[in-house]
This record gives sequence, C-alpha cells and structure tokens, in this order.
Amino acid sequence: MDISPDGQTLAFSMDDSLMLWNLVTLKSLRSISTYSHSKILSIDFSGRGDKIATGGSDSSVIIVDLSHQDSILRFKGAQGVITSVKFSPDDSFVAAGCSDHCIYIWQMENTGKVIKLEGHQQDVTDIEFLNNNHLAGCDGQGKILIWDLTENRVESNLKAHNGWARDLSLNLDNQQLVSCGDDGMVISWKIGYNYNPEPVYSKKLCSNWLNSFDLYGTDFIGAVSLNRKVYVDAKNSSYTYRTNAYVYKILFIPGIIPFKLIYCTLDDGIFLLEAENMKLKRH
Repeated sequence: MDISPDGQTLAFSMDDSLMLWNLVTLKSLRSISTYSHSKILSIDFSGRGDKIATGGSDSSVIIVDLSHQDSILRFKGAQGVITSVKFSPDDSFVAAGCSDHCIYIWQMENTGKVIKLEGHQQDVTDIEFLNNNHLAGCDGQGKILIWDLTENRVESNLKAHNGWARDLSLNLDNQQLVSCGDDGMVISWKIGYNYNPEPVYSKKLCSNWLNSFDLYGTDFIGAVSLNRKVYVDAKNSSYTYRTNAYVYKILFIPGIIPFKLIYCTLDDGIFLLEAENMKLKRH
C-alpha cells in the first residue's frame, strides 16, 4: 500500500486490483483492475501523484495513469517476483527490486528498454531512489548496495543487518537513508557527497524481525514486527500496540499531530491506528 503525496488517497491491493480510498472521508473512491492475473505485492505513487506503479508475482511492472482514465502501461523484462517498485524523483524512471537478485529500471517513455543491475547475492527486498542518479537496494544478505545509475555500477556495499534487510526509506529532512531488518534494528545512514553512507543512529526496537517501517519527519519512526506488534519510537517516548494478525506494512498519515498510522495485515485487512490508542512509555 502507499499514500499519495498530498496525503489524501490510500492505494492498496486486492489480488490484481488497486483499491483507492479517501483518507479524509474514509470512503472508497474506486477499484482499478490491472489485468495482471497475479497478486500485487508492491505499490508506489509517482511524485506528482498522477500515476501508480505496481509489481507482483508475474514479473511485470504496471503503471496506472490516474490522469488518463486509469490507462495502463506494462513494463516487462524482469525474471522473478517483483518485491518493490519505485518512481524516480522526477518521475522519468520506474525501478523494481526482484527475487532474482536483480534491480530493473525502465524509462517511462520507453517500455521496451530495460536496464538490469546485477550485484546483489540474494533477493532484493526493497529499493529507494536517493536522487535521479543514485538508487539504494537492500537484500536477503542484510546488505545495502548504493548504485550509481550514470554508470550502472555499485558505489557502496554496506553490511547493514544480521539476517535479511527488509525495508528502506529516505528521510529528506536530514538526508539520511534508514533501514530495518531481521535483527530488530532500525539504522539511519548519513548520505555524504561520495554516497558512502555512515551509520549515525541505530536502535533495537524488538527481538523479532521488523517487516516494515515508516518515517514521520525526524520525530517518529513507526515499525511492525513478526510478534504482531506496532512500534512507534520518538525522541522522549515510545508507543506500542498489539495486533490480532501478522502485519506486513505500516504508513503514517501526513499532517496529523501527534500521529495517525495505517497498518496492513495478511488476514484481517487494513486498520487505522491513533496515538491515543497505543501504550505510551516515556523515556
């Protein structure tokens, strides 16, 4: 699932269809079929919010153009399950992390031409554009590779986590790349001019692996773990909440103080969670 840049719309999947919900009214907007005949596993809004990229088990990336009657573009060339899709900051490229240990990049204006990045030794679990010329990918070896897209080569190779690295996010407020993994750690990496990130913050949130996390500015980090808990860590406090089902994705809703978040489960659906309903512990 993903939230539009304006914070108004939630997109999530139901098999091979996209479901759009208004986060203000909490009402359904519409359902869009991608005709992929496979389960959607990753979703990303474009920077302008007019397109949605999806990827799943059929090895293709599908772009839904919301501004042109939900027209569909299909990008092929990957060889495994698409685990992560992301638009470049200028929306001119779309990239996909894949279970075949590779990352694939397509130009939006050329669906037939694909760039294949080979360097990961395990499944690529998530990807994140640092800018239009640099891309980070994390994998099942616990590594983060920083790719120079001008030369299609690895710029930095970071051993980040014990076990799998699961999720990445870029904090634009302080230019830090943040990761989480099977070791229960959240790590912030300062991005320097030479794109050789250095760890500047790390915290173990739990003893089980962290499936997903999200950032709310520099004040909050939200994460979900294998033990069916939602964690929110702040500078002077922390919040926890136990769910009834396995949670695999978490997102903060923008512009709400202190915070509201959405979490997605495998069995029970999607839930809205407010700070006041979580257990608070002050540091």
